[in-house]
Amino acid sequence: MTDYPLQFLRFLGTSGGRFTMLHQERASGGLWLQSRGSAAVIDPGPGALVQIHRARPQLALEAINALLLTHRHLDHSTDVNVIAEAMTGGGFKNQGAAVLPGDALDESEPILFAYLQRRIRRLLTWENTQPVTLRRDTTVTPHLLIHHGVECYGLIFDLAHGTRLGLISDTRFFPGLPALFAGCTTLIVNVTFSKQKPGYDHLSFDDLGPILEEAAPRLAIATHFGRGALRDNPDELVRRFRKEGREVLAAADGMVVDLESHRRVQ
Repeated sequence: MTDYPLQFLRFLGTSGGRFTMLHQERASGGLWLQSRGSAAVIDPGPGALVQIHRARPQLALEAINALLLTHRHLDHSTDVNVIAEAMTGGGFKNQGAAVLPGDALDESEPILFAYLQRRIRRLLTWENTQPVTLRRDTTVTPHLLIHHGVECYGLIFDLAHGTRLGLISDTRFFPGLPALFAGCTTLIVNVTFSKQKPGYDHLSFDDLGPILEEAAPRLAIATHFGRGALRDNPDELVRRFRKEGREVLAAADGMVVDLESHRRVQ
């Protein structure tokens, strides 16, 4: 691979949960979504900037025009300020868009520094099911999830050429969850546990089957793995969900997916 596809997703990190993050058993940088030269960084956890610079082929900081946050927890938001500074040219240019949950900008404990809030051209908060237009050919629609008392959203991206990308962020399984993401051609699912754990608002591989059967993506990718899932080998855990017409992958740090061909290219 000498260059990136026109529309692609790069996994800057695939760790899930505090201990996998703290020990960096997998990187924790979130996601880089690029379409036609413009990039959105999603959930930039610890090390996002480092993973961007380590990427080969290189990723261009100048391409970032959107910063998106599903929720405020540390493993999703620690690098939100440094990515905002990159997006605004070191804080000197009034440009870019940032869309965050309302509680991420709470006056008692905002996670985005005030001086950067003033430099971002469009600073928005998610409204459940209300689409946000990032550019002419890119809209993103949030869907409210259930996650340990914070405001947390899954996202559906409508991109050029009919590409629809879904991201199910951290949540417990609930009736109606799979239907929210029906019609996504590619679906990313944060699957933290191997087995269901009552009392934890995280999905497990036991939940993945019902989600995929109803949502029916062409390509599904599990990510955001906790220690137990890593111990049980995510590549083995996803095998049982594959069938004709549907590929299911376990994400790896640095993995690149072509969103138009629905296949892994790196």
